[in-house]
Amino acid sequence: MNDKNRNHINLLNQQHQFSYSSKQVREMDGLLLILESSKFDARNPLIKEASIFALRNLLEGNLENQRCIGELRMEGVAENPGLAELGMQAVQEGGKVRIVQQPHSPRDSPPPEL
Repeated sequence: MNDKNRNHINLLNQQHQFSYSSKQVREMDGLLLILESSKFDARNPLIKEASIFALRNLLEGNLENQRCIGELRMEGVAENPGLAELGMQAVQEGGKVRIVQQPHSPRDSPPPEL
């Protein structure tokens, strides 16, 4: 997330009560941009919370924005390097996402000491 996106989210949080702004955000696919920004970023740990707050503001009392979000469907699970570093992975099961340990292969194990 760059400073430009961060500034846009801050602006949205200040302007949410204006229905014209909410409509423009929706028409420019801004709702998806904000959704993409709602993941953890170690360089900016508060961006997730700011994005969720911006979404809340854009959805509150706005049936069109709510409809757009309601029509979204999961297409799959994105790779997550942070989870991989922890030996975990996200998997999709029955329309839900779960976090599980990565399966270990014999090549991943250190060689036995002699």
